[in-house]
Amino acid sequence: MAQVRKSQAFEIGPFVNGGTGLGNRNNYQFLSAGVQGGKILTPVIGHGLLAGQFEYGANIMPLWLGFTPPPNPAATFLYPDGTSFTGPEGGGTYVGVSITPVILRWNFLSRNKHFQPWFQGRAG
Repeated sequence: MAQVRKSQAFEIGPFVNGGTGLGNRNNYQFLSAGVQGGKILTPVIGHGLLAGQFEYGANIMPLWLGFTPPPNPAATFLYPDGTSFTGPEGGGTYVGVSITPVILRWNFLSRNKHFQPWFQGRAG
């Protein structure tokens, strides 16, 4: 039987995200932390692999850090069409705050209590 979340309360919880860039951005890193809330808006809709529930959420991220290489004032960028641009790249450490007031998420049904696949769109 698939796990179904109730739509009674607005769920709130902390989060921490971190990561490293890939490819030619492997020396870029980020760290963020905040609080996210969400509320299930619908009963289970659909059948099969796409069955799930619609959720509204929001988050506040008072800590957002981006770590890039020190500024390089004369980096050259090559575009696929053969043109190039020479200009600054990198910039050191960036600090910020983020508020995302609209998160629309489709929670797919899952038979596993520890794994919940989802698809979302965000605006803020």
